[in-house]
Amino acid sequence: MSGIIDCGDYGMEYYTALLENAPNKLIKSLYICIPVLAPVAIFAYFMLEDSIKAKALFERGVAYADKGDYDKDIEDFEAVLKIDPNNAEVKQLLEEVQSNKAIKDLSATLKIKPDDIVTLVLRGIAYHEKGNYDKAINDFEAALKMDPNDTYAKQFLEEIRQTKAGVKK
Repeated sequence: MSGIIDCGDYGMEYYTALLENAPNKLIKSLYICIPVLAPVAIFAYFMLEDSIKAKALFERGVAYADKGDYDKDIEDFEAVLKIDPNNAEVKQLLEEVQSNKAIKDLSATLKIKPDDIVTLVLRGIAYHEKGNYDKAINDFEAALKMDPNDTYAKQFLEEIRQTKAGVKK
């Protein structure tokens, strides 16, 4: 997604150490990951400005998102927005991650309660908002099999069909 140091967990250790002002962790992660960056990281440790902190939070957030750890990712992206409230890229990514987290959480609920119409419709709406229309249609149709009068499932299903028909024209 971005210029993140890609060293698996050591990359996250680097950004976490940078954010926690932990020089021993920072140097260890850099020694294992990318020794060339050690002088830069040590300088950043002593001169930790908001822009550097925001960049470290952003990069760590991206790493968390790549691992599917949406709670930590959201926390880091929200921290970036406290430093830089006009950061459009982070706002967009945060919205995307929140949507992914919602789908993940709703899917977990459906594993426990597969006949929960409200959860099916909510997940369908989340898929719809991401533009994943086929999965949204599956959820709305499943909800309508359980309750043919569900107005939200009907409404979104019709909206998707109109959208898909408009795309095909």
